[in-house]
Amino acid sequence: MIEPLYTLKTTSVENIAQTLYMSAKSLSSMQECLSENDLASYLGKAIEPPKHLHSLSVPALLCSSLLRKRWTLYEYPLGEYVERAINRTIATLIYSGTCRIQISRDSLEEPSDVQRHLQDVMRATKTSDLLRLFIGLFLFEICISNIRSRTTGHEDYGYSYQFADGRMVNMSDQLSLRNALLAHCDRLSHKFLPYLKESLNQRSIVSAVSHLSDGVVQVMLKNDVTVSKAKVKTKRPYLNVIVGTKTKSCLQSEFCLSEDTIRIILDGDKRNVTLDFDCFESALGHSLHSLTKDWLEIAFVVYISDICVRRNPDLSRRLHILIPVRHLDIWSKVTTQLERTVSILARDNVRIHFVKKRGKCTPINLLVSSLHENECTCLLSGGLDSAAGATFILENGLKPLFVSYSPGGILTTIQTGLLAGLAQEKGTTLRHLTVPWQTRRTGAYALVKQKDSLLYQHLRSFFYLSLATAAAVESRCADVYICENGPTAINPLIAESHVNTRTVHPLFLDYYQTLVRSIFPIPVTIRNPFLYKTKGQLSRYLVNKKLTSLIPLTNSCFYYYGVKPYAQQHFDIKGYAGKHDGDCLPCIIRRVSLHHAHVPDRYDDYLTDVFSLFDSPVFRTLPDRSLQTLVRMADLLRFAQYLSTVHPHELGIHFPDLYPYAQGMDYDKLTAMYHRYSKEILDCFRSKSSQELCHVFGTVLNPDASHVSV
Repeated sequence: MIEPLYTLKTTSVENIAQTLYMSAKSLSSMQECLSENDLASYLGKAIEPPKHLHSLSVPALLCSSLLRKRWTLYEYPLGEYVERAINRTIATLIYSGTCRIQISRDSLEEPSDVQRHLQDVMRATKTSDLLRLFIGLFLFEICISNIRSRTTGHEDYGYSYQFADGRMVNMSDQLSLRNALLAHCDRLSHKFLPYLKESLNQRSIVSAVSHLSDGVVQVMLKNDVTVSKAKVKTKRPYLNVIVGTKTKSCLQSEFCLSEDTIRIILDGDKRNVTLDFDCFESALGHSLHSLTKDWLEIAFVVYISDICVRRNPDLSRRLHILIPVRHLDIWSKVTTQLERTVSILARDNVRIHFVKKRGKCTPINLLVSSLHENECTCLLSGGLDSAAGATFILENGLKPLFVSYSPGGILTTIQTGLLAGLAQEKGTTLRHLTVPWQTRRTGAYALVKQKDSLLYQHLRSFFYLSLATAAAVESRCADVYICENGPTAINPLIAESHVNTRTVHPLFLDYYQTLVRSIFPIPVTIRNPFLYKTKGQLSRYLVNKKLTSLIPLTNSCFYYYGVKPYAQQHFDIKGYAGKHDGDCLPCIIRRVSLHHAHVPDRYDDYLTDVFSLFDSPVFRTLPDRSLQTLVRMADLLRFAQYLSTVHPHELGIHFPDLYPYAQGMDYDKLTAMYHRYSKEILDCFRSKSSQELCHVFGTVLNPDASHVSV
């Protein structure tokens, strides 16, 4: 069961040692500060102390503050494991009673009580115990992910983790497996702890990392000689994305250029991408400010870099970009903010180098004017949530400019069809800005998308949100709406083999809004009105507003662009008019939400009926895909079972990204939303699953299953 330190074997020993060293230093510093001072003293100026401190917010709040001080800990290949381990370490200490001090389970706890308990816990915890707990949980995160086959290349995708003898294991058995793995990792952490403590006593980081590297090899990797070595560092800044036509020979004296550097050319006859400002100026009725053009070009370059720069096998990647801008003085001041905002989404090592671009700079004061009341911009992706969002905005008397982006094809058809349907239902004309873009695959500077990445188009939301922000700035409206249901916005890992994104995550939106306000003299606010709503509630909202007719016009499928050829190849259906494959996670969640809203099946289409999976034509012809679907459903059901039976404090330990920190977040509403979400999932599966599927998932679908606690 436990060979599972594969990820460590694909990462340099120096990287592992440095990550553990920095994490240990940060945790020790955090404990020392919180033992002697209040929370505000530790948070410092980077994070404003919350006015209403909820105990569920504490782990994410402390973790966020710690990672701000050690930003590189966010990055792949180890950033996800480090963040989750730190979050779980803090949650375990303050929730589990390990230190014989337990925060009250009463939701009416006072902020002062939470702070006092936190300080008591930190005083009662020995530094060595804190570090040992962190190391064990760090190793556990890696082990469980590799058991779930995310990076090993095995093909069970977690089947052996979720199933035994063809049936889903019960919750107690799965917890026993996890606890056995935790115990193994704890034993490893005990062996590794002396190396870590000794490294913290070293006078220099170099000697500390060197000493810790020995411990990594001997304890974690068992002297494995195939361990990769760290790359030799250079004094010149690394560069792998060049914007413009400046030759490499002119840049080599200043930068160390990657062998596979990509070049993005935005202007002139040699341009290899197109981002058209004309559509903006036509929709807005005036020319764009030069600072807005800078903003759009930066966001576009970040997005193109994301889809064209290949990740390493361990998911790590550097996006080091050289880009000319018109307002060099402004961008030089916010470089770090921009890099961190991008890095939150992609967990990449992001560095952006700005140089002066030729062209006229419009005075910044021309952007300053009175804001237009009741006007806003709103992203329109073509999904169920964006349909509900558009309806919500119109129902609340706002005057929106709907903003979409599209590389062409079916996505444009979906977006324009949805808006036309909404306009017809409302009997009005709606403003819509569609921003087209393209890449060229021919010529000297051809760009090729890297479709094999697990995190393909991870930075899409940065580009997408930037389009709406640019339109808001130029329209002098203060609000940008990005409408996404709570479970999708927060997007916690439902199981460790999944790769989660942060497209509408509250943490990303906080960073993004701060960045925008640092650049533009207009107080733009990013709003997600559906953070505490489930997709089922949004579907019911459309039904209640008598807009059920919009549902067939929306799309939720991950692979909408490939559904038609998939239907022809594997279902022998030519000219399939539907938009959903049926077996990806968004399709499954869509079906759950429509079931909750009592929407008849005739309003939607799915190639695969997952609730009768064993009767699907592809169950035998595509066993690998069917196995993934089966495990995906098992993960979702297990997640729902945890949400419905386990106390929020234990949930915070088991699923450390369920409760993120953001200013003004209501954690009681968040918990209530998760309970509704779990009920929607379980009710749908219990109602719609075939007899065979109920037999396989019986331990979860049985409504009389006993309560199990972590």
